[in-house]
Amino acid sequence: MRNYANSIRALAEFSKDAKVFVLIHKMDMVSEMERVAVFVKTKHRG
Repeated sequence: MRNYANSIRALAEFSKDAKVFVLIHKMDMVSEMERVAVFVKTKHRG
């Protein structure tokens, strides 16, 4: 996670217009009833 955070900081500093897309892996491990909540919670991290 530290490497990810460092990469995001570097992008923010040196590539202000960069867009970052992150794949949420293993959503099949989350029950169907919780998927939307987990997705929204993950989407708003940062």
